Amino acid sequence: MTNIPPNPPPEPSEGSTSVLQKLYNFIKKPSTLITGGILVSLGVATYGGVSYFVYEKLSPLLSQQLSKALEREVRVGEVESFSLNHIRIGETSIPTTENDPDRLDLNGLKVKFNPLPLLIGQPLDINITIDDPNLYVEQNPSGKWLGFQEREQIEDIELDLPIDIDADIELNNANIALLPNGFKELIKVDADGTAGYRYRSNEEQEINYDLDVSLLNSSIAVQGETNIKSFQTQAELMISQLALPELAALIPNLPVTLKSGLVESNLNINVPSLEEIEGTEGNGNFQLSNVQAGLEALKVPIKLDLALDFNNKTVQFNETRFSLGEFVTDIKGSLNWQDGYNIDVDINPFLLKNVSNILKIELPVRLAGEVEGKIKVTGEIKNPVIAGTINNSKPLLIEKTRIEDLKTVFQANLNQINLKEFQVKPTAGGNITATGKVELGILKALEENKEINWQKMPIALGFEANVPGDELAQPYYQSPQNVSIGTLTAQGKIGGTLGDPKGKIEWSAPGVIRVSGENISGRGSILLGGKDILIRDTVLTSDEGNLTVRGLGNLEKKEWQTQIAANQFSLDLFVELACSFITCPQEVLTQAVTLTDGNIKIAGKLDDFSLESLQSQGNLRLQVGQGAIALETALSQGNITGTATVSNLPVDPYIPNLTVPVQLNRSNFNLSGSLTNIFQEGQLNINRLNVNGNAQLLVDGSPINANIEVGNGILTTIAEVGTINLNPIIPNLPVQSTLVSSDLVLTGNLNSLLSSLGNTPDISSFRGNAEAQLTVEGSPIQVVGNLGSGQVRGVVDLSRLSLDRVVPNLPVNVQLVDGQAVVSSNVQPLLSATPDLSTAQARVNLQLATANGTINTLTRLQNNQWTSQITASNLNPNLILSQIAPQVPQTDIDDLNAQISLSGSLASLFEENAILPINANNISIEADGQRLNARGNLFITNPLTNPDARANLSVEATSTLDDLPLIQLISALPVRRDFLPEELQLQGVGSFNGTLVGQNLLTAPTVPGNIRLTGDVTVRNLVFNDRAFEPLLTGQLNATLGETIALNLRGNEDVIAATLQPCTRQDCPAPYLPVAFELRQQAGDQAPIAVTGRLEGEELVARIEQFPLDIFRIAPGGDFGIPGFLSGEVQTEIVINPYTLEGRGRLVIDRPSIGFVEATQLTADVIYRDNIARLQNATLKLGQSLYAVQGSLNLESGDLTGQLNIDEGRLQDLFIALKLSTWSGNRNRY
Repeated sequence: MTNIPPNPPPEPSEGSTSVLQKLYNFIKKPSTLITGGILVSLGVATYGGVSYFVYEKLSPLLSQQLSKALEREVRVGEVESFSLNHIRIGETSIPTTENDPDRLDLNGLKVKFNPLPLLIGQPLDINITIDDPNLYVEQNPSGKWLGFQEREQIEDIELDLPIDIDADIELNNANIALLPNGFKELIKVDADGTAGYRYRSNEEQEINYDLDVSLLNSSIAVQGETNIKSFQTQAELMISQLALPELAALIPNLPVTLKSGLVESNLNINVPSLEEIEGTEGNGNFQLSNVQAGLEALKVPIKLDLALDFNNKTVQFNETRFSLGEFVTDIKGSLNWQDGYNIDVDINPFLLKNVSNILKIELPVRLAGEVEGKIKVTGEIKNPVIAGTINNSKPLLIEKTRIEDLKTVFQANLNQINLKEFQVKPTAGGNITATGKVELGILKALEENKEINWQKMPIALGFEANVPGDELAQPYYQSPQNVSIGTLTAQGKIGGTLGDPKGKIEWSAPGVIRVSGENISGRGSILLGGKDILIRDTVLTSDEGNLTVRGLGNLEKKEWQTQIAANQFSLDLFVELACSFITCPQEVLTQAVTLTDGNIKIAGKLDDFSLESLQSQGNLRLQVGQGAIALETALSQGNITGTATVSNLPVDPYIPNLTVPVQLNRSNFNLSGSLTNIFQEGQLNINRLNVNGNAQLLVDGSPINANIEVGNGILTTIAEVGTINLNPIIPNLPVQSTLVSSDLVLTGNLNSLLSSLGNTPDISSFRGNAEAQLTVEGSPIQVVGNLGSGQVRGVVDLSRLSLDRVVPNLPVNVQLVDGQAVVSSNVQPLLSATPDLSTAQARVNLQLATANGTINTLTRLQNNQWTSQITASNLNPNLILSQIAPQVPQTDIDDLNAQISLSGSLASLFEENAILPINANNISIEADGQRLNARGNLFITNPLTNPDARANLSVEATSTLDDLPLIQLISALPVRRDFLPEELQLQGVGSFNGTLVGQNLLTAPTVPGNIRLTGDVTVRNLVFNDRAFEPLLTGQLNATLGETIALNLRGNEDVIAATLQPCTRQDCPAPYLPVAFELRQQAGDQAPIAVTGRLEGEELVARIEQFPLDIFRIAPGGDFGIPGFLSGEVQTEIVINPYTLEGRGRLVIDRPSIGFVEATQLTADVIYRDNIARLQNATLKLGQSLYAVQGSLNLESGDLTGQLNIDEGRLQDLFIALKLSTWSGNRNRY
C-alpha cells in the first residue's frame, strides 16, 4: 500500500499555560461545582438512555431500515461497544435468497468520531474501519451484476452541511468474488487501502484514495486526490498487464466481444479542473496493446493498438493503429494541453470489394474501386478543428455504374460543421454536387454556460444533380434503338434548423422515357417545412394524358397521406419498354393500353408501416384494345375489399402462337379479408382472404365457363367447356377433331402452391376430376381423368374409333376392334423445368383386324422404360396385295404371321438434343416357308423439336425357293400368255445374313446413302426348270438406297451377278437400271449358259454366247396347232436403250424348233420398239433350203404379220422340218 504520511502534531502555542491556569481557577468556584454537578448528573442519565437505545434498539432498527431500502434481508450485527467517540458493530451480512445468490459478510465495523472539535469550530473527524469484508456477486443472464431492484437515479444534490467533515475509511483484507454469466471459475479481487472524504462547502468537496487492488493476475495501484465538483485531480495510476477480455466480462451488455488485449499504465497526472484543463500536466505512459474485438455483424475482428506518452503538457501518439480487415487507419501526432492538437489520421487506400470480406451481411450491390482519406485535427484543447478529405484513388464501381471521381472535403469545430465540397462524377457523364453548413455553437454555449440545444442549430445545405439516363442505364440493359431515357436534373436548398428544417427540392425529366418518338415527361417538387413534408406539382405526362401525385407528411404527428390521380394516361410506352426486356408477340404492341381514369388515396403513420396502420381507397379504369378492366379496392385496419370486372378483353395477343382468337368475354371477382400476417416467416398466407367470382372465356367463339372460390386458403373451381373445334387450335392435326364437352372440378390449398412458386409447384393438396368427350373424324373418344395426392390418372377409351376415318389413305383396310390407354404419373416431376417421366406409368392395348387376321399390340411404360409387343396372326397376303397392288395376280401364299418386340427409354426425352434409344429385341416374320428375323437398335433424335431416326439392324432371312409363286407373278406381265413360260420350277434354299443401316429415316429416308443393306448370300441346290446349278453358290449383296445395288453369287464355275445404279432422269422406266450382269451355268453335262451385259454410254449391250431356249418352256404355237416348247441355242448381241427399252441386234438360233417343227438355223436382225418385235433380213435354213422372212409380232396383243420368200427351197426339206411323211397323213394339222 502506498502510505501517505500523517499530519504532524500541532506545536504548542505561546501562552498555553495561562489558559490552563484560568480554566483551573474557574472550576474551583462553588457555583461552577454546583452547576457542573447538575450537568454531570443529567449527562449520566442521558448517557444511560442513549446507551440503552444503542445496545438494545439500534441493530434491529438498522436491519429493518436497510432491508427496506435495499429490498433484501440485511442482518446488522450487535453493538459490541459504544462510547461518546466510537461505536463497534459485530458480524454483519446480506445473505443469499432463493432468487439471488449475491451475498456480503463483514466481520465487524468500527466508527470513531470526535465531536469536541466542533465546539471550537473545527471539522468533525470520522474514522471508519471495515474488517475482512467478503462480497460474492453473480452476473445474471441480462448482464446486470447486482440483484437489488433498480431505484430512481439521484440527481446532483447540492450539499449545505452545518459542519465541516474530515472522514477516513480504512479497508482491511477485502475479498471480492465475481462470477460472470457463462463462467465456471470465480474472478477474485483482493483490495486494501484507505480513502477519505473532505467537506468544506458544496463547491469544496474532495476525496482522496490510496488503494491496492489485485485483479486477474494484475496489480492496480492508484493514489491521489480529486475535487468532486471541479474534477481537479492529482493522481498516480499504475496498471500491470491487465487482460481486457476478462475485465470486459465484468461489464454488462457490451456491444463487442473482446478476444485479446492488455492494459498497462504508469502515469502521474495533475488536472487543475475541467475549466482550466489547459493546465493539465502529466508524466508517464498509458498503453493498449493487441486489442482484438468481435462484432456480430463483422466477419473480421476490430484491432486496436494505442500508445500514449505523457511528458508534462504533451501527450504523444506512438504506434497507434485502428484496423478492420483490410481497412487500416494510422494515427500520428500529439496534443499539448496548452498549445492544442496536432494529430494526423490517415485512412490507407482501401479496396471496396473487400467490404464483403468484412461485413457478414450480403451487400445489395457489387462494389469495386479504391478509396482513401486524410483527416487533420488541430486547434485548441477546448475547441478542436477537424479537417479532412475522402476521395477515390482508383475508379469506383457501384453494381454496374462506374464513378470516375468521388470527393468529400469537410471541416468541423465545436461551432460549425462545414461541408466544403461533395462531388460525384459518373464515368458516363453528369455530375452530383453538394455544399453546406451546420452552425453548432457548442463552444459559445459552454463559454456562456448555456444549454446545448441540437434542435436550434441552423443549417444551410444545397445540392445539384444532372445525370444522363441512357448512359447510366446502358450497363444494366441493352435498350432497343427505339427506346431512350432522358436526362434527370434536380436541385435543392435546405435551411432552417436541425429541429425545424425548411427547404425545397425540384426535379425534372423532360423526356424521362422516349419510345418510338413518343415520350413521357416528368417534373415535381418536394417542400420541407419544419415538421411537414409536401410533395407538390409532381406530374408524369404522356402524349394523351397525365398522372399526378400529391403527398403530405407530418414528422410531429408522424402521419402521411398520398393521392394519385390519372386521366387518359397512356401505358403503351411502358408496355413497349417491358417488351424490350422480355419477348412479346408483335400483337401485344398493337393493343393500346390506357389508364382512362384512376384515383388512389393512401394514408398511414410514419412510425408504423404495418398494414393495420394503412388506410387506402382506389379505383382504376383501363382500356386494353377493345376490352375494359375496372378495379375498386379499399384497405382499412388491415382488411381489404375489392372488385374486379373485365369485359371483352382479347387474350390471344398475350399468348404466343395461339392460332384462334381467345377473348375473356366477361369476368367478375370479389375480394375481401384481412391482409394481416399475410406474410408469415417469409411465406404467403391467404387463409384470411376470400375470393369468389366467375369468368367466361371464348375460344374461337366457343364458351368456357368457370366459377372460382377461395376461402381459408382453399381454391374451388368448376369449369364447363362447350363444343370446340380443335383443328384451328392445333393446325397440324391430320384429322378432324372436336372437343364435344368437358367438365372439370378442381380443389386445392393455394398456400402450399403459392409458397412453392419459383421452385417446383406443390400441388399435393389438389384434388380434381375431369371428363371429356371428343370426336376424331366423327368417331367418339372418351377421356376420364382425376388428380389426387399429387398424382394424375387417366383412361382413354378408343374402342369406337374408326381408323378408316382417321387414316383414310391406309393401303390396307384396318379396323380398330378395341383399344384403351391407361396412364398415371406424379404431377410434380411433370411440372419441373425439365419434365421427369420416371414416375409415369402407361398401358396401351390395341386390337386390330385386317386381311382376315388380327394384330394385337401391348405397350407399357414404367420408370422411363417402355416395352411394346406386336403380334400379327393369320394375315392373308393376297388380301393385302389386292389392296396395295391390285394389278398383281393372286398367288397361293400361306397366311403371314409376325412377332415384334421393341423396348426403349424415355429418360432423355426432354433434354436438349435428346436421343431416345429403341431396342429391336426381335422382329420375326414368317409366311409360306419364307422367314425373316431382325434385331438391333433404333435411335430417335430430337423427338420434340425436329424428330428423326436412325437404325442399325442385323438381318437373317431364309427362303425356300420351291414355294415362290413365280408363275403367278410373271402372269402380271403385259405379255400374251403364249409368250410366257408355262412352267417355272425353282428349287433350292436361299439365305441372307447381314446388316441394315439407316439414317435420317424420318426427315430424308430417300436421300442417297441413307439406307444400306449389306451381307452374305448363300443359295444351295439351285434348280431352275430342271437345270441344276452347282450345289453351293455364295456371295455378297451390297444395296445402298439411291446408290449401287450389287449381287454377286459364284460357285466353282457358275455365276449369277448383277450391278444396278439409280436412274435420276425423268424418263427412267425404273428406279434402278443395270450397268452390268453375268449369268453362267457350266457345271454338269447340260448345254452351258453364258450371258453377259454392260452399260456402254447410254446403251446396254447384252451378249448371249450360249443360251438354250427350252429352259423357259415357252409354247407360242398353241394357237396354230403346233404344240410343244420353243427350243434352240441362241447366240446374239443386242443393244438396248435402258430409258426407252428399244433394242436392236443380230439374232442367231441354232436348231430352232417349236414342238414338232424343227429348222436348221435362224438368223435375223431384230428390232424392238413400242412392244413390237420385228425381224428384218431374216434367213431360215431348213436342211438345204433357204427362206427369206420378214415379220413382226406384237407381244401384248399377239398379232403376227409376216412375209416368206423362198430363194432356194426343196419341198423335201419342208416335209422334214414339219415331220411330214405323206400329205394325206398330215393335212389335218393345217
